[in-house]
Order: sequence, then structure tokens, then C-alpha cells
Amino acid sequence: MRRGFLRGFGAYLKRVISLGTKNRFTSFFSGIFVTFFLQSSTATILLISSFAKNGLIASLAALAIVIGADLSTTLIARVLVLDLSLLSPILIICGFAIYSDNASGSRNHISNILIGLGLMLLSLTLLRESITPLTNSETLPYILAPLESDHLIAILAAALITWLMHSSLAAVLFFASLSTSTAVSLDLGFYLILGANLGGAIIPFAQMLKEKNAHVRRITVGNLIIAFNILLALIFMPLISLLAKITEKLIPDKINESAPHHPVFLDEKALDTPIIALAGAARETLRMAEFVETMLEQTILTFQKNDAKLVNKIRETDDTVDKIYDNIKLY
Repeated sequence: MRRGFLRGFGAYLKRVISLGTKNRFTSFFSGIFVTFFLQSSTATILLISSFAKNGLIASLAALAIVIGADLSTTLIARVLVLDLSLLSPILIICGFAIYSDNASGSRNHISNILIGLGLMLLSLTLLRESITPLTNSETLPYILAPLESDHLIAILAAALITWLMHSSLAAVLFFASLSTSTAVSLDLGFYLILGANLGGAIIPFAQMLKEKNAHVRRITVGNLIIAFNILLALIFMPLISLLAKITEKLIPDKINESAPHHPVFLDEKALDTPIIALAGAARETLRMAEFVETMLEQTILTFQKNDAKLVNKIRETDDTVDKIYDNIKLY
């Protein structure tokens, strides 16, 4: 996909970067724009480094682009967390359909882009599916337990995994999938993401380690110490618990209040993996128990206050419990 963009639209990307480096703010947004299409902050940093090597961009503008690239990777990860598996075959088929041995111009480059994007979504789907059994593993909590108490080791371990993957985007999605497990607390999840950011900065730094051009090396070193990496870790490490509470309030667990009887944890896709399916059924049973507990509390109040409205509410909750119970049995 990256090759398709660079060969088919490389001149346009260079023009965007050249127009966007007039000041630090336009440089920042051009970094976001370019990385969105290249799907890799590392690719953007290496591209900027090649420009810097030829004296086409100043250090200040280059660092601003790098910060924008880091932010763009975060935004891309947020989009790719969604289930886009249905798009994968469509993009691959469209890519093959428009490819031609006799085609000239940008047609085959667009084909490369579509096939590359389709394969990337496919790989992320396979990654998500392969991680799913891990989230209910009995061994995983024992492996991750030391990381809960040693946050520095957690960050370094995540950075190493990111280096092995050679993609901070893949690492972020990997850790986000692990965070669905009860074995990974929200606090630990944040530390793992910080480690992924650090590992993502090490990749271009290592690739440019033998580069003799000082201007180029300044960019990769700058990426290693700017806000989205080590500096961000130093600032946010003491604030992780507070940040976790804020995100829980901003994005609470969604339950359809208009139709509370609809199952929340009964995943039809998990039926091929009985351990995961049974774990979901257990969580749904606990959810049903919470409704029963609420009913009992309200029943005590009805004896105290003789409230007819509350009696009707208990009856409605009883119907909800019956429907959830039926859903669990059918599942």
C-alpha cells in the first residue's frame, strides 16, 4: 500500500509536505495528513529523513511533522479498533478487478493501494481472532502479574514487543485486544500503550543509526524524546490511575437502556470456542443477577412506602430477567 502511494502519488505527497512546512502548525497537520495515507509514522519519518538528507526541509518543520505523524498513528489505531473485517474482501477484490498488465499511469498503483489496505485489514482481523483465546486464558494473569506492580518493566516489555512487530500500530491494536481481558487492568493497558509509543520511536532511530548525515539523525533522535514517547511517559506515569478513571467516565460500558433484555456478553462469533462462549455466558448471568439484586432492593422499599409505580417497575424488571434468562439458555 505504501509503495502504491509513493509511486503513484509521491509527487503529491512531496508537494503537501513542501507546502505544509511554512510554519510549525502547518507542518504538524501535514504530518497527520501524510501518515493517514501511508498508515505508518515510521514510513513518514523515513520519508522526511530522506528530504532532510537532501536539504529540502528544516529541523524545526521536520520535528513538527514527526509529532503530527505520531498523533495520526493514534487516530488510525482508534479507527482500526472497530471491526472492519467485511471491508477486507471487498477492497482486495476491487484491487484485483482494476489491475491490468497493460495499464499505465496511476491505475495499477491504486490497485496496489486497495489490495494492500485489504490485506492489512485482513491481518488485523486475524490478529484480533488469534488474541481472543488469550483473553480468557488461565495462564495469562500469572504472566502479566509482575507487570502490574512494575510499570517500568511493563513499558520496556511493550517497547520490545513493538520492536519485534516493527509496527507501533500493530502493537497498539495487540495491546488494545489484550485489554478486553480481565487479566489486563486499564492501568496496565495504558503503560503497554506508552511502551508501544516508545518502541515505535526506536524503530526509525535504529534504522538511521548508521546514517552519517547529522541533520537526518537529529530528526529520529528528536522523535525519540518528544511528547508522544519518553516525555509523555514521564508526564503521564504518575497520572495513569487518574486518566483511567477519566476515560471510564467519558466512555462507560454501553448498555441499551431502551432494551435492557438484549444480551451484552453473548457473542455469536465465540460459539466455535466453548471456553470463551461459556465465559461470556457467565458474565451475562452476573448481569442478570444485578437486575435481580435491584428488584430485591426495590421490593423492600415497596413494603416501606407502598409505592404503586415502584411495583410496576419491579414487574418490568422481572420480565427483563426472564428474557435474559431465555437468551442465556438458548445461547
